[in-house]
Amino acid sequence: MNSESAPLKRSRAAGMLGLAVRARKAVTGSVPVESAVKALEAKLVVLAADASGNTAKHFTDMCSYRNLPICTWTDKESMGRAVGRDICAAAAFLDEGMAKAFLEAVKKDGAAQEP
Repeated sequence: MNSESAPLKRSRAAGMLGLAVRARKAVTGSVPVESAVKALEAKLVVLAADASGNTAKHFTDMCSYRNLPICTWTDKESMGRAVGRDICAAAAFLDEGMAKAFLEAVKKDGAAQEP
């Protein structure tokens, strides 16, 4: 089978993020994520690895001030594809169980990084 015609393998973490967004247990985009963090509704913030330096610093500072876990995951295009958008630089899980399941899936996929 030609690798060009083979469908892309979707990671478990991407599936968890997409499921959480559809279930309204996660928000995407800088403004909704910032609002969730400030309202202390966010349980985990996920940043795209290729997010701008300013965005990464902004969310890292906000999360460290509030003792909120943050992880860097894949690129903006892959994150966007997981949530049904073109690109996505930031997402926040609002449900602790889904956040833990996402982190476990990311560890199994071997793609997590600490900012």
